[in-house]
Amino acid sequence: MRITIAMTSYNGSEFIIEQLDSILAQTRQPDELIISDDGSSDNTVEVVKKYIADNHKENSWRMHINEHNKGYARNFIETALMAQDGIVFFCDQDDIWEKERLAVMSNVMEENPEINLLCSNLEPFYYNSDTRKWNKKDLDQMTNDGSLERHGLDYVDFHLKRSGCTMCIRRRFLERIEPYWVAGWAHDDFVWKMAAASDSCAIIQYKSMKRRMHLNNASVVRVRTRDWRINQISDLSRQYAALEEFIESLGGDKEKKAIVDHNIKTLEIRKKVIVNKHIWQWIFLLTEYSDCYPRRKGLYLDLYLSIFKKYKGAN
Repeated sequence: MRITIAMTSYNGSEFIIEQLDSILAQTRQPDELIISDDGSSDNTVEVVKKYIADNHKENSWRMHINEHNKGYARNFIETALMAQDGIVFFCDQDDIWEKERLAVMSNVMEENPEINLLCSNLEPFYYNSDTRKWNKKDLDQMTNDGSLERHGLDYVDFHLKRSGCTMCIRRRFLERIEPYWVAGWAHDDFVWKMAAASDSCAIIQYKSMKRRMHLNNASVVRVRTRDWRINQISDLSRQYAALEEFIESLGGDKEKKAIVDHNIKTLEIRKKVIVNKHIWQWIFLLTEYSDCYPRRKGLYLDLYLSIFKKYKGAN
């Protein structure tokens, strides 16, 4: 099976060499590595080009430079679609892969043709002492016993269970679902929901990589405003509508549509709470719709932003 690595880069010169070294050390080498730079203002492009030349990888590793900044999600999707066929591994610029990652995960995909999206486990390591630590509950769920778990679209698995950096996807499946992507939809959440909706999503309990946590991650302390939350809910509305359209294209499974409708109903109530300040309706979110939040903290953030305009805290 052909293997392509889709790496995106943006001002990553500080760490990208370590990631390239870990790819070079893979026991099963990729047929192709595509690195798509999204408008770096540092010397990332020069560093990568020199690394490719120094290691004589010009025939299978290539650097693509975007004409304009596309944002991380669109950049990942378009980079992955540059692959010819086979399976594509999403790759962040600042992680470190275990040397068996490609071998183990590609073997699972070869033996299970019904799986379109395969996720693995990770081990976080902290480059900055003040970086937010990974959720212990999430880490405890990564048993690393080598078992293979199937995940479909139900109330539990509706929400993303692994980061995009742990994933590989069949290129043909990505091409099939790409028309349903909408702006603002994180690539990993997009492919997770589409694969779950088509009963082709799986997790292997295997630690395939070390994820570097630092101040440039998306999971550090940020300011959240009421306007940001309202825009996020609008984005989710478009995403869920696209997901429902995809489910309809698969035959319109009633149970799956009911799950999406349940989440859409939640968004309608959330808007009333935050925009119209119908704070009393937050009780419905707490008692009947709390399962529609990936994390409990989001439920309380909605209440907070219905009263205050700004919140500063960890993601």
